[in-house]
Parts: sequence; structure tokens; C-alpha cells
Amino acid sequence: MTGGGSDITAAIARHLLSYVRRAAGDAAAAQVSAAAGLAVDDPRLGPGQHWISAEALVALADAAASVTGDPEVGRRLGEELFRADEAGANADFLVGAGDPGAALEVAVAHTPRMITVRRYDLVERSDEHAVVESRALNPAAAHRVHCQMLAGHWARIPGLFGVAGAVTEPLCTARGDDRCRLVVRWDRPAPVAEERRTRSRRRVDELVGRFEAMQAMAAELATIDDLGAALERIIDRAGAAMLASRFLVTVRPQADAPPSVFSAHLDADTAERAAESLWALGPARAAEDDLTSLGTPVVADIASRDRHLGYLAAFLPPHSTVRDIDERLLGAYAGHAAATIERVVAAEEARLQHRAATALLELSHSLAAARSIPEITELVTTAVGEITGCDVSGVWLLDEADGCYRLQAIRESSGLPGPRVLRIENPAEISRFEAEPAPFVLRRAAAGAAVGEVLDGWQVEECQVAPIVHRGRLHGLLATGSRRPLADSEVRSVLEAVSALAHHAGTAIDNTLLLEQVRHQALHDSLTGLPNRPQIEERARLALRNARRDGTAVGIAFVDLDRFKNVNDTLGHVAGDDLIGRVAERLGRHVRPSDVVARLGGDEFLLLLPDLDAAARAEDVVQRVLDALRAPFSVDGEALYVSASVGIACYPDHGDDYGTLFARADAAMYVAKAGGRNRYAVHDGATAARRSKLKLESELHRAIERGELRLHFQPQVALRTGAIVAAEALVRWQHPSLGLIGPGTFLAVAEESGLIVDVDRWVRRAALAQAARWQHGGTPLRVSVNASRHDLAGAGLVADVAALLLELDLDPELVELEITDRIVMSDEDLPSSVSGLRDLGVRLAVDDFGTGSSVLSRLHHCPVDVLKIDRTFIEPFSYPDPDTRLVDGLVSMARALDLEVVIEGVEDAAQAAAVRQVGPELAQGFHYHRPMPAEELTALLEAQAARTPGPAEVVPIRGRRARRARR
Repeated sequence: MTGGGSDITAAIARHLLSYVRRAAGDAAAAQVSAAAGLAVDDPRLGPGQHWISAEALVALADAAASVTGDPEVGRRLGEELFRADEAGANADFLVGAGDPGAALEVAVAHTPRMITVRRYDLVERSDEHAVVESRALNPAAAHRVHCQMLAGHWARIPGLFGVAGAVTEPLCTARGDDRCRLVVRWDRPAPVAEERRTRSRRRVDELVGRFEAMQAMAAELATIDDLGAALERIIDRAGAAMLASRFLVTVRPQADAPPSVFSAHLDADTAERAAESLWALGPARAAEDDLTSLGTPVVADIASRDRHLGYLAAFLPPHSTVRDIDERLLGAYAGHAAATIERVVAAEEARLQHRAATALLELSHSLAAARSIPEITELVTTAVGEITGCDVSGVWLLDEADGCYRLQAIRESSGLPGPRVLRIENPAEISRFEAEPAPFVLRRAAAGAAVGEVLDGWQVEECQVAPIVHRGRLHGLLATGSRRPLADSEVRSVLEAVSALAHHAGTAIDNTLLLEQVRHQALHDSLTGLPNRPQIEERARLALRNARRDGTAVGIAFVDLDRFKNVNDTLGHVAGDDLIGRVAERLGRHVRPSDVVARLGGDEFLLLLPDLDAAARAEDVVQRVLDALRAPFSVDGEALYVSASVGIACYPDHGDDYGTLFARADAAMYVAKAGGRNRYAVHDGATAARRSKLKLESELHRAIERGELRLHFQPQVALRTGAIVAAEALVRWQHPSLGLIGPGTFLAVAEESGLIVDVDRWVRRAALAQAARWQHGGTPLRVSVNASRHDLAGAGLVADVAALLLELDLDPELVELEITDRIVMSDEDLPSSVSGLRDLGVRLAVDDFGTGSSVLSRLHHCPVDVLKIDRTFIEPFSYPDPDTRLVDGLVSMARALDLEVVIEGVEDAAQAAAVRQVGPELAQGFHYHRPMPAEELTALLEAQAARTPGPAEVVPIRGRRARRARR
């Protein structure tokens, strides 16, 4: 048998073998199959729509004719096909046509669906006969079996209408004709009773209706995601199709899950018992025993391609006959149930996986933003519930010191949380979890008393647990439990989920601990573990806010150990560090619980004393600390005696902000040292001011050495164009504790102490270096620098400036030295260095003009270039009628002397308008620009250059050089 074609429905071959089996026995059928090369158990001969080749049918027909001795075996095959149609629904289709001729027309039209190798045409039809012609599409494949089969089938059709039929074949291609012709004749029948015709059509309509209903149900089931609702719909549809009074569906979507039961017209207990019988006994035995009380059972297996899923049972009225159509119908609905279960289970698994993936993604984002371990545990327990659907879950964090797990967070749908502390019954579990952090199941039957207490509290029989381990360190346990029994597959799924979540939790906890450690190190002294300078400042600000709200006092005590340097020099820094640690520990023991001890560095500590009812209470705390320090410290086998000097300042008596209190406590500490050490001193205004001034002078020495001085530049603007053409260099001090402070705070101290020379030298070098950078960078700018009385009185100023100009390759025209009016006019003879400076080519300016005691006539002899009119002359300007007469006179006088004029201190628009009326060349003040770092001024210069390409504006030079040039 060639077997590979799809020319003829395999049902024809199946019916041919059925005839042979009935006529000659099973052995003959097997012989026919073998002769045609076809196995008896060939799946194409089974139920379903299969196809075979035309050659295969011919081989079967020839073998059947030989075995049975019947040359007309083809007619027997046709009669066999008709009997199958008569028993099935096809007879109703033929009878419904109304008469033999119409029925033959239906049969002829249906034939090409069964045999695709020939063409059939109804060429003539009357009330008593019909003529059908056929041609082989492939003449080589023509065989008499085709015509014999149709002759045998069509001869029986008139019998459906109560008359005999006969078939003749006047033309046949097997006899050499070009076509086959079959003539079917019958007696004129009596009209078919309308009732019979209607009944046949009704049966056809019913069959089509069942098919349409099943198709509609299939479409409807595709939209239902709930398994219970889908199975109930199948029961409802099957009931309408089969007219059964009771239905039962029992399924087990998961192989290891308990079965689910759905029923119609059965109470719950009866349905459960019937389902148990089906699962325990199987359909055949259950139908014989337990199910007969419910009616005549018809049971169909619900099975997927991979496994058995359950049963669909219909209960017909008692003593009903089970027809083949009933079993086939129920089987079809069972097939729909199997497909629906597979689809719903797959969809549910996909939803769960999507929900789990979404929850894990959201958890990852949330954990990345979490800042504390409680927040992490809350997020993880919530995610466990969303992913697993379990009723209760919790995180137990390990407390190694106490030998227990402590419940940190819990999520529960109902019930009590149970105990919050879980004692470790076997401490070796910790090392086991660290070495093998695999998830596991805790069951009540195998649990100890402590675990059993937790399970009782959670109202579960078992829980799924995963150790929270990261980098080999055990942090705790993540546990979840369900109050319904879980199938083995569900337990495996939950264990996978809690294991993944425990990994996330371990990573997040480890990262949080690392961040906490970094934050702790950033805010605590590494040697003593005490709060450091930034943290004590923050705590002090908080304490002051609370004190303002509550009306209490706050004390700041600055503690400096006396002669601590001797310890380091004598015993070494290791011993010194040991002593610092012991002092820190003793200080912490002898302050109040609310007080804070901080280490500022070296041998300096700070005591923050909040919530004082009076400032005097701070003295009590400090005296207690001094008394505690009198006892010796044992360091490196030596008994060391340490004393301290303490300064105290309190809010609100001595200041209302931390910076002020800190500075005053620091100053008071110096008073205590000056008083003999090993004592405390409370801030006193006059004494503290002197000590503060002395301390500022000491710190100013270090400021120059440590590079704490900064330069800002205030631009000078050409009033004609608004362009920046010069800038005055102004010194600032970046104090380590007070922040950026202006020259008014420290220059007077520098003048008195003589440090002004060092300060001026630093400012001069820094300012000229910046001027050189601007010059070489393409944005040249004149820079003004103050020259103090000490500079002018000394002999090194000219040499210093000359060396800087040479070193920096700086144009001297870009350097302007400012001498205050008081200096210029208070001396009878100007220092000779002024002339030397002029010889270098730098410019000279008189600053603060009009504030000194000079005689104006001396300006005619002073070798200067610029007059800077002091801000005190500008402050009286008012809008809209400024009195500018005095300034007009000063500007006119300067012009008469060929001096350039700069007006200082222009603060607002009214002053600026008045200054423009006066008409000097330059002005400076907050109205134009505030003092700024060099980087900001550089950006302004570059922007200005971009707006006005070409050479920078040059302000006309007035002064002595201009006059000499004219001469």
C-alpha cells in the first residue's frame, strides 16, 4: 500500500475491511490488509478524519475480491457505506431532501468530498430515474471499484422513500469508453409523509444546532479565565444538549493538588462522594456501584495530551438507554473541558509569573531606595504575599547576642502574629544556614516547641522558610505559610519565590548595613566612636531648636586636656591614643544620659548639655567631669594623671546659635588655662573678647600657613560703556569653624599684630598671579591691591613688586597699588618707595579719598594716578534730587590734576544715576557687581569679550605720566 496520498477518505477502507470481516472473518480481513500492505492497527483506520491514496483503495478492493470470491465487492462496499449513513445522521439529510431524485442529487454533490480522483455530474433527473456521469481526473488511476461502490450505495437510496432502486452502467471507462455512466431507476414512490420529512429535518437541525451550540460554547470558553466558571458553563451546555438531569465535573488541574468538584442538581456532599468514587474506583466500577443511585451514568474522561485531568459525568433518568451519540457528545464536552483547563491553568501560571516578575521588579526599585532595615523587611514581607498568595509571612532577624530570631515585620490576612521572639533551639543551625542557605519546609509534626508556637500563632500546619544570607553572613529568616493545604508543586513554587526574595533581602540588608557603617564613620570619631565635629554641630542645632520651643537652656562645654602633648612625646602616639579612648569612655560615664560627648580632634572634646533648667546646671555637670578625671588612668603599665581646662557657654545667656556658643566656650577654655588649668571658666563678655582676639591672632598665623586665605574681586565699571575694566582685590578668610569671614573681622588684628605684612604679601602675590592669568588668557584686567602702612614704611615693597612682575611676565599697567588717604596725608614726607613703585610702571591710587586729614594742595605733588572717592560721599545721594555738589567739586579737582576718578560704594540705582551725572570714569559697588571669586569674574570677562569682539576697552590714562607725556 502506497499510503502517502490524500485522495480518498480512509473511512471507505475501514468500511471495506468491516464487510470482509463480516463476510469472511477476522483472518480474512487481516489477509486483505496484509495483501494491500496495510497494518491492521494502522491509525488511519481508526476514528477521525484520515486519508489514503487511490492506489491503496484499489489494492484493498482487489485483495478483498480475491479473498471473498466476490467480483462485485465494490457494490458490497457501497452497501456497507449506505448502512453506516442510514444508522447515522446522513439518512436524515437524504430524507429531508423530499424524493429519491433530490436525495441522489445531495449524494452526488457529497461524493467529491470522499473521492477526490474523479469528477461526478448529475446530467439527467426525473421522478423515476437519474443519470450520473463521471470521469477520472487521472485515467491511469481509473478502477471499477469506484463505480461499483457508488452503484451499491445509490441503489439503496430510493429505499429510504419506500421503493426499490436499481443501477445500470451503460458506459464504463474500464470497457474503453471515455466516461462512466450510472443510471439509477426506481418506481414512482408515494409522496413521503410530511411528518417524516419534518422529523428528519428536525433531527438534522438538532444535530446542526448541537454543533453550533458547541462552537458557541468553545468561543465563549475562550473568554472565561476562571476555571470554576468555565466548568459550570460546560455543565450547563452539556445539560441542554443531552437532556440529562444531573451533571458532575471533578478535575485535578495540578497532578499533586486535591481534586475540585462542580455539579448541577446535586448537593455538595453527594457530589463530593460521587467524585471520590470516580477517582478511587474509576468510571466503570463507579458506574456499577456508587453512581447508579444518581441515575444512569455516562462518564467521559477529561484528558489533555499529557495526562488525565478528571471526569465529566452525566446522569440520565433511571433505566435510560445510553446511546452512542450520548457518549460522543459527552466526550466532546469533556474535550472542551480539557482544553479549557489547560488554557486556564496556563493563563493563571502566566499571570502568576507576570505578577511575580512585576512584584520582583517593583521590589528591586523599592529596595534600592530603602534606607533602613525595617523598611526593607516591610517591603519583602509585602512582596512575599503578592507573589505566593500565602496568608501570612514574616521576616525574623537574627540576634546573635541573645541567641534568638526577632520578628521584624509580618504580613497576615487574618489571625494573630504569634510570638515575636523565636529562640534558637540548636545554635548550630546558624552555621548550617550560613554554609547552605537553601530553602526548607518547617512542619508542625517535626517542629520543636518554639517553632510549634510560631505555627500555632500563624494558624498554619507548615511554613516555607528561606535563610537570608549575603556574603556568607546570616541575617535572618524569611518565612511564609498558607492556611490551606498546598500541593507539592505549589510548595516548590513557594520555596523558589521565598528563596529569590531572601536573596534580594540579604543584598539590601547588607548594603544598608554598609551604608550605615559609612554614615557612622562619617559622623563619628574613628578612635573613640564618639560623635565628631559635624554630628555634634547638627545635634547642637537640634537641641537649640528644642530649647527655643520649650524655654529651656543648652550648655556647650569645650574640654581641652592639659599638657597632653607630654604623653605623646614621652610614651608615644599609641599610648596617647589609648589614653584618649579611656578619657572618652570616662567622660561618657559621668555626664547625664541626655548629654552628648563628642571628640573634636586631638585632645579636644565637646560636651553638649541640653534640657538645662538653668545655665548654672552646666557648671554642675562640668565639675562632675573634672572630678572624674582626677583618678589615674592605667596606660601601658603606667598610672597617668590627666586634668582638663573647660570653657562653658550657655543659651540663652551667652548666645543663641551654635557658632557663637562654640566660639565663646572655646574662648572661656583659654581663660581656664590661663587661670592655672584643671578648672572651668564660664564665658564673660570682656574677658572672652580679649581671649577671643588673642585666639583669632593665633589662628590667623595658622591661616596663612594652611592656605585658608581667599581672594575675591569687585569689578570696576566704565560708566561710559558699562564694561568691566578693572577690579579691586579683597581678602577673605575661610575659617575652619566660622566659615568664610570678611576682612573687617581680622584685618584690625592683623594690623595690630604686624601680621598685616604677611597678609598683604600673600594678597599681592595671589592678586598679581590672577592678573597674569587674565592677561595671558586674552582678557586683560587691571587689578588694584592695597598697600598698608607697614608695606610703605618697609624697604622691600619695590623689590617684591618688581620680582613678581618679572616672574609672572605681567604688564605693570595692569597693576594698581592703593594707599589710603589717611596714610598719604598723615605723613610729612611720603616714603621713598612710592617713587620706586612709579618707576616700575605700576599705577598708584589714593583710596578712601576725603576721609583723611590731608591738605588738598599736596595732591599736586603726589605722584599718583587715581583718586578713589570714598563711599561716605555717595551715601547721602537720594532720589530724585541728589545733592552732588561736593562730589562734583572732588571730580572737578581730580580732573584739573589729570587724575582718574573711581567712585566707590554705589549700592543702588538712585546712587548710580547721580554718579552718572557727576561723570567720573569708573565706579564700583553692589549696584554693579558684588565681590566674587576669580572663577566667576573670569566667566563675566569671557562673556563680555564674546559680546564685544576686538581689543578690550582702554580707559584714558590720567595722572602724572600723562602730564609728563604732554610736557
